[in-house]
Amino acid sequence: MCAYKWTIASAALGILLLLGACGNDGDVSGPVILSDVGDQDSEPAFVVFASVVVLDPEERAPVTSVVISPREVAVYPGQEVILGAIAYDSAGAPVSGVRFQWRVTDPRVGIVNDSGLFVAGFSLGTYLEALELTAIQELGEETISVSTKASVDIREDTYQRVLNFVGVYPSQVTLRPGQFIGLGALGWDVQGRFIPSLKFEWSVEDPRAGHIDEFGFFTAGEDTGNHPNVIRVVAIQSTPQGDVVREGFVSVNIGQEAPGGVLSNVEVLPDSVFLKPGEEMVFSARAFDDNGRPVRDVDFRWIVDDPRIGVIDDTGKLVAGPEAGRYPAAVRVIGTQVLPDEQVSAGADADVTVVESEHPGMLASAHILPSSVDLKPGQRFIFTMTALDQNSNEVGGVSAAWNVVDSRVGSIDQFGVLTAGDEAGIYTDAVRVQVANGKGFDGEAAVAHATVGIIGDLGGVEVLPIRAILRPGQSVLFEIKGYDVNGLSVAPLRGSWSVEDSRAGNIDSIGLFTAGDEPGEYVNAIKVTIVEREN
Repeated sequence: MCAYKWTIASAALGILLLLGACGNDGDVSGPVILSDVGDQDSEPAFVVFASVVVLDPEERAPVTSVVISPREVAVYPGQEVILGAIAYDSAGAPVSGVRFQWRVTDPRVGIVNDSGLFVAGFSLGTYLEALELTAIQELGEETISVSTKASVDIREDTYQRVLNFVGVYPSQVTLRPGQFIGLGALGWDVQGRFIPSLKFEWSVEDPRAGHIDEFGFFTAGEDTGNHPNVIRVVAIQSTPQGDVVREGFVSVNIGQEAPGGVLSNVEVLPDSVFLKPGEEMVFSARAFDDNGRPVRDVDFRWIVDDPRIGVIDDTGKLVAGPEAGRYPAAVRVIGTQVLPDEQVSAGADADVTVVESEHPGMLASAHILPSSVDLKPGQRFIFTMTALDQNSNEVGGVSAAWNVVDSRVGSIDQFGVLTAGDEAGIYTDAVRVQVANGKGFDGEAAVAHATVGIIGDLGGVEVLPIRAILRPGQSVLFEIKGYDVNGLSVAPLRGSWSVEDSRAGNIDSIGLFTAGDEPGEYVNAIKVTIVEREN
């Protein structure tokens, strides 16, 4: 049960705030919906608060999040995998003395014990959020529980994949002496397919640069300056023929940190793939600041300039085209971050090689990419369609007829170009495509649908985290999220940050808060006023 209290936050602005608490951690479930009660002819203004707890340096920080390692669980039937778990506090520092509980939410995915030993089932498929991890922390008389879930992909051919290269992210970092950062690594085969169940061994080539633990958490030393390729990670894949070993490196610069939280570089994973015509590949992108720390609130745009390569959707899913060949820097991702005074962008490329494929069979299914999209009123969006045979090979020479099932979603032309309507809402399966062999639709055909959300006016704002718990000098990046009345994300938003009680600490223009030296709980100490919504 949640307790809420309505209160006037600012008579001048005419704002109602919904403040409250849910559970033991004081979090409000879902977006905070605010109502403008001021001048109806003016743009609504929104103010949201967050609280800060500054711990005594000797106090233990509570757990606020937990992650599963590896973060992407792909296995073959019956495979055994040792899963790892790491718990973090609100400042992103790892927390020790935490008990972990594992369980599967779908018995088809396999079994897991409390030690994280997972044995995959024998039903092939992708099981979304089928693996659940709970971190339990005893903090005085209080018990804190934080959970997360991961999807499991059971594939018949993963045992045939051979490790070819390792992607390390970030590949370069800038730290102050004594500062720590968490690093990650993933392994891929020559086709750019993810390799599961790898063992990673981390080391530092020059101990003057610092030290690193078994989970990839690096602490900088006192030796200032550049240390190229000083962190080494070795990925080990066990195969029936013996171990396959590949390595990757990270460069470190120890000195004065650059301003944090501002986008500096983007990395794409994997950066090279081999695909058959019609085969799908999902790329992922990571955004970092000049210090190598992850940057949130970055919008990624995926681009394929050469139509021979195929098509890519907003999620980074590429469907390879029909023409074999090698295409360097074929896929490009551009990350954009909106700051109060400017907009910054960074990009990365990936190579694509399309190889010859066997002749496809008869039409079996059709798919719309993406399967769902959120648009502003009047915005134009190009849907793509792929037709597949029973072996998931792309079928060419098909005809496609596009239409909208609900006219409120807008209009769509013969090429799949949708022009969004003006009525806000979520329209499930509102876009429809009928696909048939040849030019007629009397014979063999397949149908696919896509869901469209039309974003309305800003109706609610939330700040995350709503309650940050830090030690003196620790930092956390607050973020703001806006929603319309249907819960669709309204972005980007610009906010003006301030600290109501200077003893709590200080905050910069992008929401990076640094805790002060005086322990205590500072309720509603962080204030953000939404000053602009970009169209």
